[in-house]
Amino acid sequence: TIEKLANEFSYSKKYISEIFKKEFGLPVQQYVTLLRIQNACSLMEKRISCISDISKLCGFSDPLYFSKVFKERMGMSPKQHIHEMEAQAGTNESTV
Repeated sequence: TIEKLANEFSYSKKYISEIFKKEFGLPVQQYVTLLRIQNACSLMEKRISCISDISKLCGFSDPLYFSKVFKERMGMSPKQHIHEMEAQAGTNESTV
C-alpha cells in the first residue's frame, strides 16, 4: 500500500504518490491493479482456470470483484479469456 511505501521510505503518502505517478504515469493503485491483471493472465496461460484461485493468488479477496476488474481492463470476463486461450491453444496444436 501507499502507506507502507511512505513508512518504509519516511516520506509522506502525497509525496510518494506524486513521484510514483510521475515515474510510471499511473497512480499506485492503478499500477498495482495492472500488475494483478497481468499476473492473472499469466496464471491462465499456465492452465489455472479456477477463478476463485486466480483471484486469491493475484491479491483479490473477492472473486466477483476480480471478475469485474478483469472485464473492465481486458474487455472480457476471466472465463471468456480462458476459453479464448484454450481455443487458440487448440488451433496452434492442430497446425503443428
